Amino acid sequence: MLSTHSVALPDYGDALTKSFLIFEAQRSGMLPQSQRVKWRQDSSLRDGFQAHVDLVGGYYSGGDNLKSSIEMAY
Repeated sequence: MLSTHSVALPDYGDALTKSFLIFEAQRSGMLPQSQRVKWRQDSSLRDGFQAHVDLVGGYYSGGDNLKSSIEMAY
């Protein structure tokens, strides 16, 4: 007897798009106009200023592997 149940195939394109959004949301410094995460704004623009070191830019991380675990959980 044939089964009438359908199996949803993984949408890898959607998973990849969402993983890029995670990294965009973690950006620090001056953000480009093309930033898709609209609630994020420029941040930490004076990091290292008192020590005369330019530390502006990069990515935030809570140190808990959040970025890896969310992409892998899809």
